[in-house]
Order: sequence, then C-alpha cells, then structure tokens
Amino acid sequence: MISVLSGTNAPLNASYLAKAFYLPFQMRTVAMLETSPGFLFPDRRPLKEMVDDYERKIVLMALELSHWNQRRAASSLGLLPSTLSEKMKRFGLRRVKEEPAERGSSAA
Repeated sequence: MISVLSGTNAPLNASYLAKAFYLPFQMRTVAMLETSPGFLFPDRRPLKEMVDDYERKIVLMALELSHWNQRRAASSLGLLPSTLSEKMKRFGLRRVKEEPAERGSSAA
C-alpha cells in the first residue's frame, strides 16, 4: 500500500497514523479545554453536586417506574433495599400520598 498521506512511497503504519491524526486532535482538545473551562460544565457547579443531582434523578425515576415499591426499585438499580432507603433519606425523597376525594357532597 502506498502512503498518500505522507507524500512518499513508504507503506502506511499505525505509528504514522497515530502521529498524523491522534496527536493533533489531542492537542486541539487540550487547548480548547484550557481556553474555555466552561466548555464541559457550563453551570460550573462542583462535581459532587452534579453527581448527586444525577443520582437523585435516577433513584426517583426507578421509584416512579416501580410505583414506589422500594424492593423493586432497589432491584432494578442493583442496590440493596437498605441502600436505596439511605439514598432516599439523603435526597429527601418520599412518596406523597394523594388526598382521597370527598365521598359525597350533601345536597340537602
């Protein structure tokens, strides 16, 4: 195989391709991150806060999909029920029961 990229008649090899494509891409990516740190995290919240927010959403979704059956939700997340319970306490998640409608109105 003739190397069209290098402009020579030498065969292509992995080392040349890595140098020709990967390194410039890597350098551009690093330069982009150094010049704009808000590129990946525009809201600039701490990582722990973002992870907690994401985890809370996942736990809430599992609870809603299981109709708030904690054993099923824990199983779907690969957690022990006690671990799910701890996470629910940490995130302040609890089921709010709906008020039953009034049984009847007196029409006297």
